[in-house]
Amino acid sequence: MNVMKQEHFNPRPAVLALLGMLLSNQVIAQPPKTIRTECLGYQTIDLPGNIEYATLPPNMSPANGGGYGFGNGVSAWKTYQLVETDGVFDSSESSRSIYVSSLTSTSDLQAHLLKLNKEIQRQKDLLLDRAKWLDENPAYEIDPTGTDRTALRKRAAAIRFQQPYNNGNAFGFIDDFGKFDFSALTGDHVVSASRKLEGTPEQTIANFQKLHSSRAPFEIPGKPGVCLPYGFMTGEKKPAYVAASFRLTDRPDIVVYLSDRDASSEDSIDSERFVNEAVQRGYFYGAKLTEPLDGRVRPLHSITVDGRKGLGGMALITRSVLSGPPIHNEANKNQDWGYLAYIPGDKNAALGTSSKLIFKVERFGRFAKSPMTESEFRELVKNIAQSIKRRPGAWRAP
Repeated sequence: MNVMKQEHFNPRPAVLALLGMLLSNQVIAQPPKTIRTECLGYQTIDLPGNIEYATLPPNMSPANGGGYGFGNGVSAWKTYQLVETDGVFDSSESSRSIYVSSLTSTSDLQAHLLKLNKEIQRQKDLLLDRAKWLDENPAYEIDPTGTDRTALRKRAAAIRFQQPYNNGNAFGFIDDFGKFDFSALTGDHVVSASRKLEGTPEQTIANFQKLHSSRAPFEIPGKPGVCLPYGFMTGEKKPAYVAASFRLTDRPDIVVYLSDRDASSEDSIDSERFVNEAVQRGYFYGAKLTEPLDGRVRPLHSITVDGRKGLGGMALITRSVLSGPPIHNEANKNQDWGYLAYIPGDKNAALGTSSKLIFKVERFGRFAKSPMTESEFRELVKNIAQSIKRRPGAWRAP
């Protein structure tokens, strides 16, 4: 039998002193977490490290506000960038919407233009082929879809192709009513919007870009205006409605959502009912089951954001295995944590000076670089929530 020999370590004072110095230097050498301040809507928010906003995929469509998400397949929840300025076609949501894409270069934009026009041509050819089939089959007066040949050809003739502008840095089309839908490279991202045609298409894009500028995360403008994901916009006629998601790049398992809407907006939400229903019915991505984490009798707790009281609740989320891209984590019983809070605004406040906020933090353990305990998650949520403040001078009445 082999017996392991125990070695006894008798430290000497000099060795202890040296060891103490080394440990002390290690502690000093570890820099504290960098807290950086970002702006979103009319708020500022403090965050540990860099962030990445959810964007539209390359098949972006100014007619559809859905589809926001991250490269790992996680979708974003209720994304809005509604800004009414000079040049909007009307006050509809589609005319006020600003969209930001994952496309980041002229070559990306031009490739997407070719792809779009190829699909438009395919749709046009289908209509013309059906009209030609009716010509060749006189026994049929109308297409099996219920359309006659004249209507099919009119629909084909009305189809518009996307046109390139600004040396390939933008494209768009003009409808019969003079509305110009366009996508333009602005800084490092492609931004899409709809505007009234003012002069030429190039002049219309230039007028928009006088109001909308690119912005890197953590660039806090020192003038009135609204912060958008990767952008900043001035000249609002009414307070903008901005809601967006971003994830922490150092902790890609953590996704933060903030919705900023003026307190004067018409719809009214009961805080307790909203958060209760949201937590228990699953306002979380890919949730098969959502349960309050802090008990069922009193699952909600008061939260103070920028001096205003709201309600928030922690949730235990069980991810669905069949929810599209894999986001579940079988090693952890497919469970994650989430937090959701609603902070009402002051309806009696002057226009543009008080917001109602929806704040959500969600963890996707599948994408974690390192483990996180529940207490660490709670502390992270608390610190971010308490940092949210209205940006001084953000709104200036027109």
